[in-house]
Amino acid sequence: MPPDTEPPPMPDAPLVEPAPWQIPWRQIAAWILAVFVVAWALVLLPSLVQDARLWAGVDMPGENDIEIPAHPEDPELSPKVQDFMLRGKVAERDGRLAEARGLYHQAARAEPRCFSCRLRLAVMERLVREQSIAALEAGSKYLEESRFEDAARHFSEVLALVPDPKASFHVLAQDGLEKARAGAKRSGRPLP
Repeated sequence: MPPDTEPPPMPDAPLVEPAPWQIPWRQIAAWILAVFVVAWALVLLPSLVQDARLWAGVDMPGENDIEIPAHPEDPELSPKVQDFMLRGKVAERDGRLAEARGLYHQAARAEPRCFSCRLRLAVMERLVREQSIAALEAGSKYLEESRFEDAARHFSEVLALVPDPKASFHVLAQDGLEKARAGAKRSGRPLP
């Protein structure tokens, strides 16, 4: 065929439906999944995060405010309870967990129907428990290694976190502190 000539026209072929096995089901499913994920991320996720923040009274990363959002069903809080909550939040932010727990406890005792007060108190109880367990484990390890000063420091930390002398963590820490003092005395370096 010479290069200047065009090919003959194709006869009109009837359109044929693709067979079911030729439909790109995987691509369709992938598009549906992508649309669902984008819709979830744009619509539901921000509202879930906001709801969780309101219910828990937790600051989101990067926020510097110390406002404690109230639970929608909380009663109107008295200035006294608001002061306990604010001081508790400041103590919590500064890492003074025992003080924060005490302030949240006072707020919950002053207003028993305050969900936010009880929730923050429960969070502090959990954090104090976790920190006490970690300090007891570290103190025990240092006691076994005859590092009595380090052991005493960790056991004293538990005593500060759990001031109730009847609490099991307090009893364990007191026993560990006595052992650390006795070991330090035997080694010729008594602890204060």
